[in-house]
Amino acid sequence: MGNCIFWIAVSLIFALSINNINQVCATRFCDTTWISKTHPNMIVTPSVSKLSYGEEVFFSCKPGYLLHGPNRSECMSNGRIPVNTMTFYCEDLGIHCEHRQLDQPHLTVSPIKDIYRYNEEVSLRCDEGYILRVPSSARCTEDFVFDIPSTSVCEAEVRCHKSDSKINVLHLVVTPSKDEYRYNETVSLECEEGYTLQGPSTATCQQEFNILSPPSCIATYCDASWIYQQSHDIVYSSNSDPSKLKVGESINFSCRRGHRLRGARSVKCLPSGELEGDGLLSYCEQIRCSRNTELGDIISTPDKNFYDFNETIHFQCAGDKTVYGPTSARCSEQGWEYEGSSMPVCANRYCDVTWLHRQGMYLTPNVDGKAPVGTRLQANCLQNKRLRCGKSAVCMPNGRLNGIEHMCFCEGE
Repeated sequence: MGNCIFWIAVSLIFALSINNINQVCATRFCDTTWISKTHPNMIVTPSVSKLSYGEEVFFSCKPGYLLHGPNRSECMSNGRIPVNTMTFYCEDLGIHCEHRQLDQPHLTVSPIKDIYRYNEEVSLRCDEGYILRVPSSARCTEDFVFDIPSTSVCEAEVRCHKSDSKINVLHLVVTPSKDEYRYNETVSLECEEGYTLQGPSTATCQQEFNILSPPSCIATYCDASWIYQQSHDIVYSSNSDPSKLKVGESINFSCRRGHRLRGARSVKCLPSGELEGDGLLSYCEQIRCSRNTELGDIISTPDKNFYDFNETIHFQCAGDKTVYGPTSARCSEQGWEYEGSSMPVCANRYCDVTWLHRQGMYLTPNVDGKAPVGTRLQANCLQNKRLRCGKSAVCMPNGRLNGIEHMCFCEGE
């Protein structure tokens, strides 16, 4: 019976040892580079050179090719990805495009072939005097056609469009008057009555209208009478109501005290006869200040959501805290105006020093448990004791002693 148990134990130890050896000898990675080298038109996902043991891999083909074989596999312990290399490949579907689709009037194609393979690119160019209305290149698609329209891509004549050209100028009269002009067509230019033409009197259509400087129509005045009729709150730079403002002259706006100007601060008469700036939208707004939500636990008096211009509020703190910084603010044209550069905050009035007494120290000046903020203290130990920290400290608004750490204590010499 004892021998039987012995051999059973030996067998178990042997089996466990073999299992450990297999785990140690198992390959941790699978190489995937052979797939892209053998099948250049195959897409491997994830796109890495090595896969971890047990990690999945997915296969697909580039456009124009059909996958034969599995679309997924995984990295095995022997360092291989199990696929049948005889039936695992990307088949070329034979997609191609013919040159006759590109055989259009006035269109030059490069390179010139009878047959183009899938995704092959050609460049497109029109003869002089014609404009290419599609991108300058095209590709053979999987639908066996190039990605350009079957209709003519070269427009027979170069055209100029008045709406987006240099002759689209306010108060300028163009003859003949239309939106599109043919290549080499010439137009005459003049201004409406009351305006003087500055610049050329003719223009010729090439790729665009060939004029060195754009024409302009200069007015002698601007009608400004409506400016003085729009608002009674605005203060103008002139007391009169001129109906004509000379070119280059301006009207400036301002508001009475306690009001803020919204919109343009001035308008200027332009050579076009128009007023620069949207003065019609300018108005005076009564200045008000809203409650400052950044004051934290500061108590404001009076306490309300909005305050009138020049109104003053006062600050105070609750409990044992006190205000540090300005104690009041005034509603001004720029918003809240404080007595100083800093914002008010509520902070402690005192620092607790009882823990120093418990450590066997005495303080100079002598304070009874609390030191007012700003007090500078000197710490010393009782007789035959030595201080283990800095001797000097200042009571800060945060209630702490700056200069003495909490590890401060007295020890015997």
